[in-house]
Amino acid sequence: MRGKARSLPALAFLLVTISCSPLVASPRNTGVSSLIVYAVADEATTVSAVTMSLQGYATARIVISYAYTNSFTVSNVTSLGRSMYKIISSPMGIEFEGVDVDRYTFTADVRYATVTDQLIQVAIFSAEHPPEGIEYNVRGKVVKITVALTVEKEPKYPTAEEVAEAVVKQMSDSLQQFQVQQQKLVNQVSDTIVSIGSIAAIAFVLVVVLLIVVFRIHRRMAALSERGIG
Repeated sequence: MRGKARSLPALAFLLVTISCSPLVASPRNTGVSSLIVYAVADEATTVSAVTMSLQGYATARIVISYAYTNSFTVSNVTSLGRSMYKIISSPMGIEFEGVDVDRYTFTADVRYATVTDQLIQVAIFSAEHPPEGIEYNVRGKVVKITVALTVEKEPKYPTAEEVAEAVVKQMSDSLQQFQVQQQKLVNQVSDTIVSIGSIAAIAFVLVVVLLIVVFRIHRRMAALSERGIG
């Protein structure tokens, strides 16, 4: 038995890997990072095994839709950490929601009374982004689905308004810093002028005192000279 996969266009942040071993089917160029589909046929029960590896941003949700059946089980639901998750199974599908950042895995067995050809649909909801979809054909009495979901924290990028506000703030801070530096320079120049003025005043006083002293010495010497002559 051979499976054929189809995929709707996917966002760049979404990584999807689907496998059913061991025969390889060649999918179309869908824009998904990785899409590999295999199929295996069991002569007695006609089993199709499907493995999906998905990535999304918290909160991430997967909805798997299949043909109606009353025989279905979900098992081996695990997470690496003690994270919050929710899983709901029904005769027509499985819904899994991973709330926290973690890696989740689960397995589902879907059984039918006869060999059934069907189109299984997978919808991936990642944070607030539009959902992405994958569709693939399977044929068998039993479909074993194994899912691994890695939930990551969505990176935050600044908006145009935030960038504009940051630029305005940076310019305002630069202008304010320039004004502070200019004020410091003015204060330094003022202090220098005051210092020079003080030095000039002291020098002037010293010159006046020196002139007075010289004048008095000159008068005494003149007086002594007159007395000597007399």
